[in-house]
Parts: sequence; structure tokens; C-alpha cells
Amino acid sequence: MRRKSSLFFGLVTLLVAAVYIFLNAPSLPAFNFQQLPDEGELVRRALQAKGWETLTPTSVLRLEIDASPLDGEEIILGINAGKNKGFLAGLQKADGRLIGLSKDLASVTRLSAVDLPGIAQKGISVEEYYDNRTGGFEETTWKRIFRLDKNNAFQQVFSHVQKSEYFWHDAWDRPDGIYWHRVKEENHFSVPGPGVIVVDRTVSRYKVPGDPKKMPTQYNLESVEKEKVRFEWNAASLRFVETAREPVQSKA
Repeated sequence: MRRKSSLFFGLVTLLVAAVYIFLNAPSLPAFNFQQLPDEGELVRRALQAKGWETLTPTSVLRLEIDASPLDGEEIILGINAGKNKGFLAGLQKADGRLIGLSKDLASVTRLSAVDLPGIAQKGISVEEYYDNRTGGFEETTWKRIFRLDKNNAFQQVFSHVQKSEYFWHDAWDRPDGIYWHRVKEENHFSVPGPGVIVVDRTVSRYKVPGDPKKMPTQYNLESVEKEKVRFEWNAASLRFVETAREPVQSKA
């Protein structure tokens, strides 16, 4: 009986000690799953910094990459706030801090990461669509590449038309003009090696006589021009520069 009492007393003592240690142990900080801002808050911060806080976003593209000299990854947002009204915003993924804004763009339709020679961080490939069909008779898609410099400023390192189509009438420049003109450009991009971009350009020209107040539905093909344009990475300027341009003969 005495042995059981001693055993019971020992268990009670251990239990009391355990409770005391638990109550007096330093508390661990609980992780707050709400401490990082959601995408809506990130967009709001970017619009405010851009001076567009009164505008409502129509679409937002998101890319998570290591694009800045800062530690960790960045969130790159392609924010569109209406027709031909877009821009890029760079934010730190860890805390949502805004670190950079791009120049004004048209509509951002695609974002992707690309390697840049001699730079540890990724470049940001952007597809940009410009719609001026109402009144201006033009629509163009651009291929652009940006990088974030040491100050987290967006620097454009490559820019070229991807496809374009525009129209005009001779009478807009001279009263006796009778022809409608249409120019269509379609380009194909390839990367044959590190630091090299090759653009295969095709420009088709059309025209047809017609009323300058009524756009025709059909045109006559006048000519097709093809050429190959080569761009190479320049380590001094940290951008792609044109190094060669040569015509390509169409196959018979």
C-alpha cells in the first residue's frame, strides 16, 4: 500500500511539473495566413502608384519569377484598365511590396519568363496588343522583353512588331486619289542560340480602287516582301540590337 501511494505521488509530481513547464515556456509566434495581401490588394497598390486608382481593372496577368536583384522571387502583374491602357507592376512575393512600374503599354495579353545572357535574373517577355481599328484603321501586336535593373526599374531590352494590319485611302492625302491600301505584316520569332533572336518578316501589300468613305471587303495583292532580321545581345548596353537584315527570295 505504501508503494502504491509513493508511485501515485510521483506521477502527480511529474504532471504538475509538466504543466508548470508548459505554462511558462516561451510562446511560439503563430503564422498569420492573412498577413500577405491578396491579388486584389496588389493590383490596388499598383494602380494607386500609377495614378490610375479611379480606373477598374479589366484583366490581370500574373507571373512569378526571379526578375530582380533583390532576394527571393517577384510577382509580375500585367494590369489592363481599359482599351489600350495597360502596364506592368513588380512586387516582392514575400510581402507584396511594390518595387517597380513599367511605362504605359497598350493591352498586355501574355507574360512569360526568358533567359538573358550573363544576367542571373530572368527577363519578362510581354505580348502587347494595340487596337486602333475605330478611326485609325490599325491593329498591331508587339513582342517586347523587359528586365528589372539594379534600381528595380523596368528596362526594355527588345521590341518588335509581331503582327500588324492597317488601311488608308489615297484621298486622305490628295483629293484625286482613288485607291484603298492595306498592309499586313506577319512575323515569326526564333531563338537559334543564346543571346540571338531572329525575326522572319513577311509584309504583304494590297490595293483596290474605291469610295474613300466606304472600306472595301476585298483587295488585290500587289506585292509580298520577305526578310530575315537578326538581333544579338549586347553586353555593354544590356539589350538586343539589330546586327543583320537580308531579303529572302520567295519560292516560285
